[in-house]
Amino acid sequence: MFSGLLQDKKVSINIEKCVKCALCARVCPMQLSPYTDYDKNCQLKSDDCIRCGACIANCPVKVLSFEENREFTGEPCPHKKKRQEYKALIDRVEDLTPDIRQFTLKCLTTDKVSFKPGQFMIIKVLDGPIVFRAYSISSTPDECSSLKLAIKKVPDGLGSPLVYEFKEGMEVILEGPMGEFLLQDNIKDVVFVANGIGITPFVSMAKEALKRKKGKVKLLFGVRNEKDIMYDDYFKKLAEEYPDFEYILSLTKPSEDWEGQKGRVPGIIEKMNLKGYDAYLCGSKPMLKDTKEALLKSGIKAERIFFESFF
Repeated sequence: MFSGLLQDKKVSINIEKCVKCALCARVCPMQLSPYTDYDKNCQLKSDDCIRCGACIANCPVKVLSFEENREFTGEPCPHKKKRQEYKALIDRVEDLTPDIRQFTLKCLTTDKVSFKPGQFMIIKVLDGPIVFRAYSISSTPDECSSLKLAIKKVPDGLGSPLVYEFKEGMEVILEGPMGEFLLQDNIKDVVFVANGIGITPFVSMAKEALKRKKGKVKLLFGVRNEKDIMYDDYFKKLAEEYPDFEYILSLTKPSEDWEGQKGRVPGIIEKMNLKGYDAYLCGSKPMLKDTKEALLKSGIKAERIFFESFF
């Protein structure tokens, strides 16, 4: 019965938001490729699709769905906006921590790359099949002549081990910018909370919030130990430049020599009064869960908590 209801529907793709991760192709039992093999109506071309729904269920960014066949309905594709493609040169590669590497990219096709704080780019990691991976921009918009991407190496991952083979002087293909993890227009007091690689979007978002001069800005950053710290000098400098900025770095498993804040970030938040603040969270799923609970206890309304999960 279910397949009968779907016989006149086709797998449809939102090409504006697809990150070309290729997972839909890997799970398709018919070895189809919805993320590349779509027609002018943004629907799967092949007639071999059995409408099992595997690609839709496994899409990490939820850009696939069953829609009426637009060839029959005459409805235009609502997702025809083409993302900007950039050819870039890897200008610098530097290790920020033992498992996080930052790539500085200079675009060869334009003098300026415009993006909003909190957005990400996708970078091509394979040609056959075409595979991209998404990484947050760890530079600020005023560094428009280049882009920085901080990438955590996941040993069993498809993307990061390949990107870690990229060397200075190589040319790569980027698409974007993408993402809706952005500062709200009506922000006043703001608290940013991150752990690990989740700090990357806040490099630009924290500075943008401070430049708006609408209220206080707090940043709580949690890592395990000293070797996991990154962007520390950058945030300390922001704290010197902006009196309304409070930067709290906390370690859960520091060395005996560590004299700074200790403990998990949610525990620190529970002791704070954050009523009236907007909260932006980025990091691991366990951290997000515990932090959201702590933020609610601290006085922040649920609808003013915005988050993005990295791992």
